[in-house]
Amino acid sequence: MPVAPKLTVDQKIKKIQKWQSCTWVHHLTCGKDSNHGDLTPKKEGDKVVLCCPDCDYVQNSVPDVVLASTL
Repeated sequence: MPVAPKLTVDQKIKKIQKWQSCTWVHHLTCGKDSNHGDLTPKKEGDKVVLCCPDCDYVQNSVPDVVLASTL
């Protein structure tokens, strides 16, 4: 399993955005309904959360595979 490097909040957001725009990886999706739009990163203080654009679902953690990716 990849180990996520130490990244700033802004670096994490950029990594997540690259992951979500990649055509050959499984995008991060809503935990309530996978037919909703892709999760979007949002800065909350000194951390990043993932928000569903279609409902109130918020994911408080970002998978290490996303943050360790070299996309």
